[in-house]
Amino acid sequence: MVPRPPAAPRPLLEPWPAGKVIVRCHAPRYGEREFNPTTHLARFRPFLHDGEIVPTAYGADDLAGAVSETVFHDVPVRGPNRRILRGRLEQWVWCEVSPTRDLTLVKLHGTGLKRLQVTHGELIECDPSHYADTVPWAVALHDADPRIDGLCWRSRQHNDSLAVILFGTRVAQSDLSVGRAAEPLALRPGGDVVYQFAEEADITIVT
Repeated sequence: MVPRPPAAPRPLLEPWPAGKVIVRCHAPRYGEREFNPTTHLARFRPFLHDGEIVPTAYGADDLAGAVSETVFHDVPVRGPNRRILRGRLEQWVWCEVSPTRDLTLVKLHGTGLKRLQVTHGELIECDPSHYADTVPWAVALHDADPRIDGLCWRSRQHNDSLAVILFGTRVAQSDLSVGRAAEPLALRPGGDVVYQFAEEADITIVT
């Protein structure tokens, strides 16, 4: 169960330095620096600010983290259905962007969670049926400090990686530089990472 956020949170902030790469996996219809204004429910979205949907952009600090949170997101932890169709790879592209200024993120790992009196299990390990309960946290943290550009946490799907969500109300497209243009995830070198991830996790890719 996801608890309610504090009424007046004082989150621990951490920098994401200018130039530090953010790897994104996204639908081909979006540009590398484009924020998604979707109302589709996911962790920490959607939510409103000043009556408007806050557009968001997800990413990770490496490609393994990015594919774990997209391509492999719905693969069950156990059971006979630990597989994906190869055609699913064709639904995604990947790219690398980096901020042109230092970003300020809420630290939702380590002491950052303890400060907010919530556990990784409660806030990050919850399954999609509880995503709606994570949205009030995004609202409370977004509104806690106008300097906050987004959130950062240990990926639920691949805890070697850091996952991030950036808020389009705070980060402009001009604050991001494209280091690697979007390319199909089904092709090398992105596909190599996907297949390595699947092999190490013992997930089958069905052709």
